[in-house]
Amino acid sequence: QRKGKSLLFSRGDSNAKSAAANSSEDLQLDAEVQQEEEYVDHTSTVSPEQSYKRAKEQLQDKKVKVSEVASSLSDSIPELMQKRGTHDVFGQAVEREKSESCCISLMALLVGSYEDYTAPQPPQARLSENQWRQLQELVQWTQPTVSMIRAALVLLAIRALGKSKRILQQLPPNYHRPETAVIFLMRTYPDVVPSVKALDEEELELMSEALEVHKDFNLAQMLQGENVPASVFQLQEVIKRLGTEIFRFYILFLLGFMSGLAGGQGS
Repeated sequence: QRKGKSLLFSRGDSNAKSAAANSSEDLQLDAEVQQEEEYVDHTSTVSPEQSYKRAKEQLQDKKVKVSEVASSLSDSIPELMQKRGTHDVFGQAVEREKSESCCISLMALLVGSYEDYTAPQPPQARLSENQWRQLQELVQWTQPTVSMIRAALVLLAIRALGKSKRILQQLPPNYHRPETAVIFLMRTYPDVVPSVKALDEEELELMSEALEVHKDFNLAQMLQGENVPASVFQLQEVIKRLGTEIFRFYILFLLGFMSGLAGGQGS
C-alpha cells in the first residue's frame, strides 16, 4: 500500500478496489487494469470542502509548496501513479506526465503561485508578470468552487486516456473520439478511472458536459489558426444550450489543459 498524506484529497477505506470489476463482459479492460490492485489497496475519495480550503490556506501562507501538494496527487488520483497507474498500464507515460503538469499548473493558478507555475520556464521565455495577472483575472472570472476544482483536477488527470489505442479498440465504434471515450469510461468502466468514484453526480455532469464542449471546440486548434468562424459559432450555440456555469468550468479546465501541454513540474 502506498504511503503519503494528501493535502487536497483524503484516502478512503472503501472496499471497492481501484482495479477493475470481475465481470466477464469487462474481461479485457479488467485484465489491463488488474495490475493496479496489487499496488493500490483503496479507491481514492474526495475530502470534505474544508480539506481543500486548508490546503489552499497552507499554500497561500507558504507553509507548504505546490510541489509538496503535487507529490501527493497520485495518492488521491491513482491514474497518475508512475507505476501501475492507469496511464502506465496502458503505456501512456508521456501523457501521464502532461496530465500531472496540467494538475500542478492549475493548482499554481488557483493559489496565485507565479513561482511554481513558471518553474520549468527558462528566464528568457518566462511568462511576464502582466500576463500572469491576466491569467489570474481569468481564474477569478471562473468563480471556482471546491466541486469545480475537484472535477477539473480529475478531468485533467484522465482526459488523455481517451487517446489510448489499447482502450479505444475495446470500445463501441461510436465512442472512438477521445472525449466520448472518456465519458464512456466514466459511466461504464469506472474501475478504469477510479477517481471518478469519489465524485458526486453534479461533478460528473460538469466533466461530461465540458468534454462535450471540448469535442466541438478545441482552443488549441483555434490558436494555431486551424478553426473557422463556424467553430466559434458552434461554441456559442453549445454554451447557450449548456449554460454559463458549464462555460466557466470549461475555461477552468482549459487553463489547466493548455498550461500542461508541454509537461514538466509547472507550465
